[in-house]
Amino acid sequence: MKKYLLISLLLALIVGCSKQTTPTYSNLIDEKSIDTISNKLIENGISAEQVDTFKSQISKFYDSVGTEKMVADFTQLKEPEYDPYVLQDNWNAKNDYIGYNCRITSFTLYKNLFNGNGFDENSLDFLIFDHETLKHDKFSEEDMAKFNTLYQSFKTQNTKDIEVHKATIAENYKKFDFKFKDSNVKLVCVYIHDQSMNPNKNNLFVGHTGILIEEKDSLTFIEKLSFSEPYQVVRFSNLTQLKDYLLNKYDFSEGQPESQPIITLNDTFLN
Repeated sequence: MKKYLLISLLLALIVGCSKQTTPTYSNLIDEKSIDTISNKLIENGISAEQVDTFKSQISKFYDSVGTEKMVADFTQLKEPEYDPYVLQDNWNAKNDYIGYNCRITSFTLYKNLFNGNGFDENSLDFLIFDHETLKHDKFSEEDMAKFNTLYQSFKTQNTKDIEVHKATIAENYKKFDFKFKDSNVKLVCVYIHDQSMNPNKNNLFVGHTGILIEEKDSLTFIEKLSFSEPYQVVRFSNLTQLKDYLLNKYDFSEGQPESQPIITLNDTFLN
């Protein structure tokens, strides 16, 4: 009897420890939340210089657009109340370049954890606005080349079968010698199957990306939602929550010829 009671107690503890919590988020609009995330990045190996650049970009954005209807303290994830068109107008009123998006933000923090070897010159059409900011911020030639390597698009087939697209991504990672360093900090990419340029030309491009800090008891996802939308840090319980969150935001494939997005975590797949 005691044996079965002990087993029951152990099972209850296991279930209790693995309880899933609701994702929470912050828009990093106050000093407390910025310092919390900055310290977490540095504790996990991101250089102080990179973090300072990240903080400078945050300050530039919020000084330009304001923080109305944004979230400081971590609260339950919900639909935003701000108007991205108003934010873009506010940015444009004070700046002569387009600003910062998910790819630039992630690269700022992740660039020292990634290496690759070259890119297809014809694969950069989706990065035209990114390059405007990179030139404005005087990125080095080395960083520009690494940025292009990491975020180049890949030619793929006209199919909704994501296994075909996953194979294409894996083949190109191998072709361009993608290397992701072993770290708690990982790169999440949402590859979008696109035919908008030409129905006969199918591409996979990084439509969204963010930084994931994997720790024992938590997953912290850092993203810039778009050029005109704010920074966001989301805390998840597990990778399934992260995957579901991203698919909910970026999967518009139903009734369309394009496939579901493909989500990568470094060089592995989440879906």
